[in-house]
Amino acid sequence: MFKWIHKRKLASYLFEGLRDDQDTKDWNALSHHWNRIGKKHKGVASRHAEMDYSFGSIHPEVWKDKRELVNHWIQRIYSPSDGDNSNENFWKNEVKTVHWLGFFSKDPLLDILERYLSGEAFPQAELSTIGYLQGTATSSYTVGIEIKGTPVYASSGDLYSEFLSTLTDSHAERFFDKYERIVKTPNLRANTEHVLTSKRDAMHRAQKNNSSRISEVIVADWSIEKVYISEHLKIEIKKKLIQLCNNYSVKHELFRNSFTV
Repeated sequence: MFKWIHKRKLASYLFEGLRDDQDTKDWNALSHHWNRIGKKHKGVASRHAEMDYSFGSIHPEVWKDKRELVNHWIQRIYSPSDGDNSNENFWKNEVKTVHWLGFFSKDPLLDILERYLSGEAFPQAELSTIGYLQGTATSSYTVGIEIKGTPVYASSGDLYSEFLSTLTDSHAERFFDKYERIVKTPNLRANTEHVLTSKRDAMHRAQKNNSSRISEVIVADWSIEKVYISEHLKIEIKKKLIQLCNNYSVKHELFRNSFTV
């Protein structure tokens, strides 16, 4: 009976049985939108090339289509056709979002953190974060900033969005002229079936993966709530990071392998 259905598609069809009607409509609309863009621009560039902000200058039409997908997510969450704002409340208030530092930078963690705390690290830029649901969260990272803001896209898989480290002044100027902030887009090679719209989706994916985390949540208009500092760092570095937080009157929390959400 199911011979003709790709196993990934079959999993999606079975998963839809767990959604209510509006969840299904939202997920289908976004998934189909992403597939249309992917087919339209197939083979335009490598995944890595799309993760550089220069991609938007080289392929403006592709970038525009990708940003329209983000705008579609925003419309589905914050202006739902049925008037139900429960998904907006979930993404804004029930998901803790943490931007972990030092992934792709060779700069010392102290310097990176100070750029964020001082406001020099593009405070108007959308940030890629890991979303955490209620419970105990584990992390192998060393320093992260918990931010509070407006989620503009979410996925249970990596979106391979742009690296802030590739941003230049000319890119920033172009974005500010149009959006009044630095914006991000999902990569065309990210898995379309990983898009999340509702609390039901997010909770199901987390349980399926035996995890309390959401792989990527892009957040706009953010402010810093707290800094997480790993106990595994050298004592001298920990002391300097804690002092830096105190200098900017920002709360900090030490953690060993996990922290409470």
